[in-house]
Amino acid sequence: MPKRYKKSFRTKKKRSVWKDFGLIAKNKFFWLGLLVLGIGLGLTYLFFLSSVFRIKSIELSGCEKSWCKEIRDVFQVRAGQNVFLADFSVSIEKALNAYPQIDQINVRKKLLGFITVEIQERKPVIALKEENGPCLVKTFFSKQPEQEYYLIDKKGIAFEKTKELVLNIPQIRGDFKTGEPELGKAVVAEQDIDNVLKITSSFKLGIKEIVVVSEKRINVTTSDNFEIYFSSEKDLDWQIEQVGILLEEKIPPELRKNIRYIDLRFEKIYIFPEDYSKNPGKN
Repeated sequence: MPKRYKKSFRTKKKRSVWKDFGLIAKNKFFWLGLLVLGIGLGLTYLFFLSSVFRIKSIELSGCEKSWCKEIRDVFQVRAGQNVFLADFSVSIEKALNAYPQIDQINVRKKLLGFITVEIQERKPVIALKEENGPCLVKTFFSKQPEQEYYLIDKKGIAFEKTKELVLNIPQIRGDFKTGEPELGKAVVAEQDIDNVLKITSSFKLGIKEIVVVSEKRINVTTSDNFEIYFSSEKDLDWQIEQVGILLEEKIPPELRKNIRYIDLRFEKIYIFPEDYSKNPGKN
């Protein structure tokens, strides 16, 4: 009789979850990862969700004009937001568009939710006024009553219209055939501004007016009533130096009333009339 073999079945023992956890708990990297996670969650809450770093105060610096309070209100809408998440780019753009008097705005975020908005205002270097005729720079330091001026910064940008002229800055006359200057836009070439300022600061004679005739020519009328023609295409420092040498060595004060103009635009310097020493004077 054949032997009968009984098939045996071995049941798989169920693993304990606690035993698995115990094995994991013995791994030092598990506790290290848990510590890092806990610190990360804690810092995230501290810096981004808690009230510790919410914006509590927004202060303005570098701005003392009457409209500065309005600028502060533009930025005040960010109060209460998280200092790290607050985006001030929209407020900066809005303020720059609304107030052309502002050159730059820098926002500095400090600890514990304190914000400083640093305003850098444009500084006037010349004043522009409407006149019929060529662009004219006047260097007298008085103002005409009820005359309106556009204040221009060193970049040639008109940023404010006023009747209160800043003294001791040259005045430019312009013929506004294409309409009045747009505030916040460049209305005078930077090179023209540089040339005008260089002449007014370096010229030793008294100046009545400076006419920017074109991009190539600048006319200066002196207090002795003769003109000097400068070239914008040549070295202006050299031209100013040459005029100084002429006036010191060749044209004494008593003869200057006989001169009509000095022309520096060419290789040779022209004085008209050439016989100014014999000329009894201008008619």
